[in-house]
Amino acid sequence: MAQQAKSGVKGYVKAGPDTPLPFASLYVRNTGQGFTANQLGYFEIPLPEGVYDVVVQFMGFGTQVQTFTISGQNWIEKDILLEEQTYALQEVEVKAGKEDPANTIMRKAIAKADFHRLQIKRYTKYVYLRGTGVLENAPFFIKKQLKEEGLNLNEAYTLESVSKITFTQPNTYAEEVLSIRSSGEDFGASRPLT
Repeated sequence: MAQQAKSGVKGYVKAGPDTPLPFASLYVRNTGQGFTANQLGYFEIPLPEGVYDVVVQFMGFGTQVQTFTISGQNWIEKDILLEEQTYALQEVEVKAGKEDPANTIMRKAIAKADFHRLQIKRYTKYVYLRGTGVLENAPFFIKKQLKEEGLNLNEAYTLESVSKITFTQPNTYAEEVLSIRSSGEDFGASRPLT
């Protein structure tokens, strides 16, 4: 049985007193670990003694950096309130029969595609992908199979992968999957993304 952490930071990510932000992202800069709040916006980050910068993000809301000093074997309880971001866009006038100005830009980019593609003979990149979701319903005939595979309805799941992608001219792609991790949680504490 896993030993329970004795210190860290826990609380809720919210947009207001009664508005949780489900599945908000939390990243501890000092350790490189990422965490995800659960469906209720609750998070729990186990940390040993020290000073930590935690970056909190949610799409459509401003990013916040919180600094926490962990001393002794205590949990700091802190609700983090994110402010909604608003964007003011210029007015757009749509007229029938007029061509979309983006088409001209796209045609120019497509015309220079070969030129840009041939600028690099070979490159290698690491790709990190992460997705979080909740399986709310499934056809009755596969519910049993899902249960056997450890998947339950109305639980939050996180799936992550790290791959090494290599491209060599003229058109050779190679992908090496370095790691895949999936985890599920049922309204409990968030899990480290390492």
